[in-house]
Amino acid sequence: MNKTILFDIDETLVYDNKYPMNFSSIKEKIKLLSNRYDFGICTNRPYDENVKEIMKEYGINGIVISEVGACIYKNRKIIYSHARELLNNRILKILADYEDVVELNPNRINSASLHIKGNKKYTDIIINEIRKENDLKVYKLNDYKIGITYKGVNKINAIKNYFQDNDVIFVTDYEEDISKHKNNIQLYSVGKNDIFNSKCDKTYDNIESVLNDIGGIK
Repeated sequence: MNKTILFDIDETLVYDNKYPMNFSSIKEKIKLLSNRYDFGICTNRPYDENVKEIMKEYGINGIVISEVGACIYKNRKIIYSHARELLNNRILKILADYEDVVELNPNRINSASLHIKGNKKYTDIIINEIRKENDLKVYKLNDYKIGITYKGVNKINAIKNYFQDNDVIFVTDYEEDISKHKNNIQLYSVGKNDIFNSKCDKTYDNIESVLNDIGGIK
């Protein structure tokens, strides 16, 4: 059975939505190692056309864990979602008094991403409103954007629940919830956060270095 390698997207496969300078070399090495590893995606992003395009460009066609671990796709079909109700619908009800200043990302299913229109003072107000919901976790992305998930939903838990005892390497630049990752999950960092890196199994300068290491490529 092949091992699985999951890649984060932002600051891992793309940087500011641009491919790295060594993109062609990375792509060739993924192709070279595809007889030994199953390559997939584990990202905060929703599984939309942008993600599909990035996967196509890299030649990655395996499992997709999206929306911070709230949804899992196989062969482009959803096989797991965290909740029965679309979180966007619930957020609209919670923020009915602020509908004129919030814009939801319609591509998300069981997580939410809110853009604040106009005055950034509403960002903290809306965060406090959502924090009143005991089962939701809200985090500030910038002065005009916040993310929302259900508590307990994160990428590491999604990997654990789907892959059980199968060996997985997760390559990412940073994750917030990693304290309870299991022995069958190895975390490889390509980021610069010293605290996160100290908790990872290995750290690298970039994805190509990861692929060189696991493939024994000099």
